[in-house]
Amino acid sequence: MKPKILIDTSFILPTLGFMVEREIIEAIKYFRLFKIYYSELSFLEASWKIVRLGLSGKMEIILKGIRAVKETYSKVEIPYRAYALACKMRVDGHRDMIDNLLYSTAYFLNMRFLTIDEELISFLRSTGYPVDNVIILPEELKAIVNRM
Repeated sequence: MKPKILIDTSFILPTLGFMVEREIIEAIKYFRLFKIYYSELSFLEASWKIVRLGLSGKMEIILKGIRAVKETYSKVEIPYRAYALACKMRVDGHRDMIDNLLYSTAYFLNMRFLTIDEELISFLRSTGYPVDNVIILPEELKAIVNRM
């Protein structure tokens, strides 16, 4: 059985036509070896970026990318308990509710959350939230593949 991974929005952006860090592109090469999940929250977050950057003129490319993600990966439903944990994380100091919900979803569904968000990881570590067995970094994908 393939390991389950929920991807952060950063890993959806290249499909929508955005330039991203090289480590994201490298990580995507390994996706075929995992069961990859996405959240609709990532499309909401990407939409904010599209509007902020004035990219609505490239909507045809963006819509093709959204369709590709939906056809390639599995959609995850946010467990109801994830909302409580995400709110607690907000109260504890992490302001990004999208990240809080994605992390909480992975936590409650016993899957890994693939992210490059150092601010989130630092927050989790400094406040005692689980990082091991929840967060996975792009460079760890290769190590997992080598152990398969």
